[in-house]
Amino acid sequence: MEQKKQTIDELTEDFLRYLRSIRRSESTVRKYLLAWEKLKTYMAVHRKKIYTAKIGEAFLLSELGKYKFENLSVTKKNFVSKIEALDDYQNTGRVLLGIRRKPPRELHGVIGKSMMDFIDYKTTIYSLANATITYHKIYLHALNSFLREKRIRSVRRITSSEILQFAAGLNPHKPAARYVALSIFRGYMRYLFERELVSTDYSRKIPSDNYKRQPKLPSTFTKEEIEQFISSIDRGNPKGKRDYAMFLLALKLGFRSSDIANLKFENISWQTNEFNFEQKKTGKSVTLPILPEVGNAIIDYLKYGRPQSNENYCFLQILSPHDKIATHDIANSAQFYFKRANIDLRNRKHGPHALRHCFASSLLDQKTPLPVISEALGHSSTMSTMFYLRIDTLSLKQCALEVPSIPFSFYMQKEVAMSKPFYSVYGRSIKEFLTVKRSLGFKYQAAEYELGNFDKIAYKREESSIGITKELASEVCARHPHESEKSRYNRIQVVRQLAFYLNDTGHASYIPKLPLFKSSYTPYVFTKEEVLKIFSIADQSKANNCNLRTGMFFIPVLFRLLYSTGIRTGEAMSLSINDIDVTHNVLKIRDSKNGKERLIPFSKSLSEALQDYLKYRNQRPAIKGVNHLFVHPAGGVNGSSIAYRWFRKILFSSGISHQGKGAGPRLHDFRHTFAVHSLVSMCEQELDLYYSLPILSTYLGHQSLAATDKYVRLTAEMYPSLIKSVNKICPHIFPDLNKTQCYEAD
Repeated sequence: MEQKKQTIDELTEDFLRYLRSIRRSESTVRKYLLAWEKLKTYMAVHRKKIYTAKIGEAFLLSELGKYKFENLSVTKKNFVSKIEALDDYQNTGRVLLGIRRKPPRELHGVIGKSMMDFIDYKTTIYSLANATITYHKIYLHALNSFLREKRIRSVRRITSSEILQFAAGLNPHKPAARYVALSIFRGYMRYLFERELVSTDYSRKIPSDNYKRQPKLPSTFTKEEIEQFISSIDRGNPKGKRDYAMFLLALKLGFRSSDIANLKFENISWQTNEFNFEQKKTGKSVTLPILPEVGNAIIDYLKYGRPQSNENYCFLQILSPHDKIATHDIANSAQFYFKRANIDLRNRKHGPHALRHCFASSLLDQKTPLPVISEALGHSSTMSTMFYLRIDTLSLKQCALEVPSIPFSFYMQKEVAMSKPFYSVYGRSIKEFLTVKRSLGFKYQAAEYELGNFDKIAYKREESSIGITKELASEVCARHPHESEKSRYNRIQVVRQLAFYLNDTGHASYIPKLPLFKSSYTPYVFTKEEVLKIFSIADQSKANNCNLRTGMFFIPVLFRLLYSTGIRTGEAMSLSINDIDVTHNVLKIRDSKNGKERLIPFSKSLSEALQDYLKYRNQRPAIKGVNHLFVHPAGGVNGSSIAYRWFRKILFSSGISHQGKGAGPRLHDFRHTFAVHSLVSMCEQELDLYYSLPILSTYLGHQSLAATDKYVRLTAEMYPSLIKSVNKICPHIFPDLNKTQCYEAD
């Protein structure tokens, strides 16, 4: 529409008629009028009658000063939007919904042009989606702004130091955004090098982060809570009819909000009772049935709730101009109904995707095979679907093992980590290096200890300048007495990382070579008789001289916990009282090796052992207020080393020979034993391995089925009689057992 030349009174009168024609409420109209009265006063003072966009900009500048829209309060953003709406109406003849969005990021300067060239190149080669292009612009704009602040105007002036500084400054509380940003920067730097715009391939200098996908448990809700949610929707008005139909698609068929928003009439086949559409996220074609409840809800909305429109999309905005509904509107509606239903939302996400989680959870409750669930959800692989197994406590409980009770007579017998100081000339660099690594999501606790030893050696040598020499590296990396190859390998790896960092920050350093190392450790699997013997000896342990700092009092229940659930020793020692639910027999692992939360259902016998321990623990006066599960009677927290020392002592008393340091049996072998015994138990129940293996993998907290597959091999070697019955169902599970296998500890 051509822009008209109108007086401010003519424009506002036309606009008001338009607002009322699209059924805007009188309260909304009054808000527009209040903003326009100020504008009219400004124009009268400046003797202006004809309204233009420039006059609107000048008025806003006089009211707000020089401003950035994204930094304004919500009230001021709304004020700006109501003034800018006049220009929108003049140009388009309609009012745009919502307040103004953030302006597009402009990539300025020579570096900005190279960034745009990089985006164009990737778009041409990989056909990037619009959302992906937007992410590239957002993160490259941040890098460009950082470089401009550093007065770097040419790509040839970029150094490793700036790259590391920028990477360390990325928000550590948004690991997914940090991961995407680093990936984009790496691609940009590789592009500059391949085009010979820079002489060094800085993509290799950009550090990797420790990003873990889906670290939190999926949010889900009980059947009663879902009924409350559905009941909170008022189906007596058009909005309620629309929302009811939309959320049934998520609850009953697992639709994503993007697929709900993009659902067209051509995707609905009433003749065959099917939805046929291409998923927005994956591009995968999906066919789902039109369930009677869902179909009736959609028909009710189309007949009595949907506005008159030529739009081909099924679900539309309630307000004019009745565009297709946006995904953020679906999210806002879901959150509104969850709150209206008075559902406890603490520590739970409550958007439309939570309804999809509920759909997956209901399928798991019906013991639907994982590949079927994967197809229903439109996942590209079953590994994506295994995410939902983490909340399927009924299936996971099949992995839990029973344990004998701890004798009552056992309980009737009469520290927070601090930052390590650094003293050598390397002290400041080591602290900065640790800060960078931790900002990228790495814990680096063991590495801090090794760097402390490095610092001590540098201090004794009276090193006066920063820069690792070959002599210093040789002394630091020399093999310690009785040190295993694996320990030395890990220690040198830390020194190498520090050397790389020092080189990148302008301190030339020698990079020591890694020794050849290949683990050939074979897990030790205890027999059931050996496990019972270990428990029996642990139950007979006695503390000497009334030592209140001994860890002996929690050893019997700790060993039972490790065997019955297969959790890692570090995970067990990190448990707090709040992580144990002895009412529902479930514990929650928060601080896992792979950074992912998971639920661990446990057996009734372990629950009884834990309750006995908790009763004894909570009677100790010194423990009052201590949140850790495993503490000594004086109230302090013991580390894993205490548990390992007791394990060695009890192992000797049990008559089970130890092969020496690094050879086992080790405390971690309880985990291997659990996996094998649990798999045997499920096989004896004639559960299909195709069904039970993903469950065991999820229970153990593995990142892939490949990590769990080694236990299938171990089980086959120890229980060959099981092969005959299981091979009839899944012959591909077991490899050739004649081949020699080496197993690394996970």
